[in-house]
Amino acid sequence: MLQVVDKTASYTLVSPKDQHTIFTNSGAAGAVTLTLPAAVRGMRFGPFVVAAAQQLIVDPNGTEVFMRSFVDADATSPVGSVAVVDTAAGKNISSSTVGTYLSVVCIITGKWLITEKIGPWDVEV
Repeated sequence: MLQVVDKTASYTLVSPKDQHTIFTNSGAAGAVTLTLPAAVRGMRFGPFVVAAAQQLIVDPNGTEVFMRSFVDADATSPVGSVAVVDTAAGKNISSSTVGTYLSVVCIITGKWLITEKIGPWDVEV
């Protein structure tokens, strides 16, 4: 069974302790940033679930990037349906829409591949 953890303040995830954990922003009164550790092959985190109508920010850590299988940040596309696009180095992904979620895995050191994504997520510019 996965553990569900509600975060109401920013938090830096730790591997392996925080892997296989569902993180939400339930109860948050403001934005919550979840910072990933440095991306090392085999790591997997999420899902990160927006449970309160507050911004949930997933930060890739330093100059690391997210690999997205969708071009439009508001699109919900099956993996492989469009070309993979990397975010700019160090740019986060966020949503404040209740019910949205995403999960990430590291297959290439320094890059977080988004493996699950439901709902609108914005990429930091």
